[in-house]
Amino acid sequence: MMTPDPNARYIHGDQVHQDCIPKENMVFATEEEGYAFYMQYARAAGFGSKKHKNKAMSRVYACSRQGSSEFYKEAEKRKRGKMSKRIGCMASVKLKLRGKEWFYERVELEHNHTLNPDPCEVKHMRSHKNKHPVMMDYVDGLQHSGVSPNATVNVLTELHGDYGHMLMNARDLENRRAANLRKEQVDDVKKLVTFFNECRAQNPKFYSDIDYDSEGVVKNIFWSHASCQANYAEFKDVVTFDTTYRSNFYRMPLGMFVGSNHHLQNVIFGFALVGDETEETFEWVFRTFQRCMEGKDPICILTDQDQAMANAIRRVFLETIHRLCRWHMLNKHTVELNKLYYLHKGLEEKLLTAVNHPLTPLEFENAWKEMVTEHGLQNDPTLRGLYEHRASWIAAYFKGIFCGTMTSTQRSESTNRMDPPDTKTNYHLEHQLGRIYTRAVFKKYQDAYFAATSFRTKKVDTCNFLVYYGREGPTFSWSQHEFKVVCNEEEEKYTCECRGWEHTGLLCPHLIIVLINEQIQKIPSQYVLRRYSRNAHIDLPYDRNDTVQTGPDGSSLSCRNSDLLSEAFSTVQAGRRSTVAYKRAMTVLKELRKQLEEIPADEMPVRGEPATHDEDGHLGTVLKAPPKSKTKGSRTEAGAEQIIGARGPKLCTRSCGNCGLFEGHNAATCTRRQQTFAVGGSSAGKGRGRGRGRGRGRGRGRNEKGKGVMRARRRLLDDVEEEDEDEDEQEKDYEAASETSCESDDSD
Repeated sequence: MMTPDPNARYIHGDQVHQDCIPKENMVFATEEEGYAFYMQYARAAGFGSKKHKNKAMSRVYACSRQGSSEFYKEAEKRKRGKMSKRIGCMASVKLKLRGKEWFYERVELEHNHTLNPDPCEVKHMRSHKNKHPVMMDYVDGLQHSGVSPNATVNVLTELHGDYGHMLMNARDLENRRAANLRKEQVDDVKKLVTFFNECRAQNPKFYSDIDYDSEGVVKNIFWSHASCQANYAEFKDVVTFDTTYRSNFYRMPLGMFVGSNHHLQNVIFGFALVGDETEETFEWVFRTFQRCMEGKDPICILTDQDQAMANAIRRVFLETIHRLCRWHMLNKHTVELNKLYYLHKGLEEKLLTAVNHPLTPLEFENAWKEMVTEHGLQNDPTLRGLYEHRASWIAAYFKGIFCGTMTSTQRSESTNRMDPPDTKTNYHLEHQLGRIYTRAVFKKYQDAYFAATSFRTKKVDTCNFLVYYGREGPTFSWSQHEFKVVCNEEEEKYTCECRGWEHTGLLCPHLIIVLINEQIQKIPSQYVLRRYSRNAHIDLPYDRNDTVQTGPDGSSLSCRNSDLLSEAFSTVQAGRRSTVAYKRAMTVLKELRKQLEEIPADEMPVRGEPATHDEDGHLGTVLKAPPKSKTKGSRTEAGAEQIIGARGPKLCTRSCGNCGLFEGHNAATCTRRQQTFAVGGSSAGKGRGRGRGRGRGRGRGRNEKGKGVMRARRRLLDDVEEEDEDEDEQEKDYEAASETSCESDDSD
């Protein structure tokens, strides 16, 4: 690489149009126009620019490499290893005010460095990065919507036509995301209260509450939108509550009250951010949820195995049945169960069958005893603990309680795992349910109908039947093979011993096969729950929409946005086809934008109180951010010293990149490191300033060349140690020889 000539001078190339070159006495109406013109020239010529001087009557815009760096001083140690690019370039323009207009008084176009007009290079210059507010808002929208960085780059590349013309790179997008996160963390509690007030202004049904101590430090937060409360009014029978999700800055667990709607989809009833997982905290959350839902408790609530949560549920929801989640129960003992699965072949299949298959408590108890006896695990603490809590998580003990579809597996799922075909019959009952049920629930009925074809019926008397499995398959000694079904068409009474309808609200295969054989054409309305029908939504005395979506004229804001975007993209496609079309489009769009900015915005209708409404009484208290939460799953106690690196004693399996020894340190913490600083900065700063990903994964001593360097360094250390040992031995020999000579002189 040739050293550049310090006396050489460089100027723009032929790619810069003559009309874009600054000249003396060029006149501009405003200061901004003069600066924009010079920025356009700098972008085309291929150098960065900056605002050098700003006086009352004049402005100086110069090359970004103007001046010299004063960061490094001879008598001080340099703190950074990154070199400055300022080399005293004199290229600049002076913009001066004359009357009401601005003009270029002095223009210097020569540079003492090479220029980079390539768009792929220009976009890395700070002054030429595209920071247009509209484009930044678009980028923020993509990032807020969870679009990945690579996908964001692809979208922006498509908008700009080419990656080289996109005036930002992937690092700029990462910096933008990090800046937005830092901005969100500033006064986030105040922003949260403001957000709650805005939601309440959009819909007064919005509910929120904040729990804080005497000093104003936030402890717990709860909120629920109008749509969440509407969902609870319609599907409040079964609720799940879980606090395993934790990803915010304060590491506060996020608890969500979730249910299932008539499309068998999850719906959210409320949110809670808790500072800890104590009994008092859960009691506050449950009582707040109860007040929000006007004292209407669910029939059943499913949670994980947390004693503090269970105690709070017993205090608050007096009539609610508490059930433990099967997944949490088994996942809690994953390590112990995997060991048992490895030592006892076939245990996993038998355990899952015993948990999922039985339909009565007696079946489950017999299946469990048979399993532990076969494998000799009667005294195993893990299995004994699961069995002791069987009444709180095994589905067989909840058959008489309505849990909807939020339950463990049914017998029809464990008996036949084949996907049912798309069966269509002329059976009147199927047509009736097809008109009433939603598509997802009707698919469940078709699954049960297909499973019912595997059963046979035996008529006991006029209204009583026995249903048994009629196909050859796996049988269990503890399994019940016949089910009593009552089918009384006159009294409109249909029940099954498995209690599948009472548990899920859907017809079980045993009852369906009896209805088919008895040619029952219509099922009573009490056996078709409204929560599964297409008309599950009820009329509420409040608006279930969380925000106002229409303008004063009734038009939708989203519709306006969609129409404008479509027209804007069509204009861009037509305007880029030719130079004349481009100039015409730019002229018209600029004039149109000025006209639109002068039109005042519509005042959106507000359905509730103004945004300053203080339902919870928080405006008189200065709320403070909570400390980082230490939940029960944390591995360190609150206030304990943070452990960096792997836990436990160091194994010393990696060598130091500086000395090559295996002593548990690295090159940065090596005590044998020479503290020498060159003019360019410290040795620790070498290599800084490179992009992420360059050279990663190839540390010192990793490749062949590095291994040789490490071995050479190790040999040098060994040689030094050997030389020190030789010198010590020579000194000892010399002392011994001196003593010998002295003794001989004395003898003489």
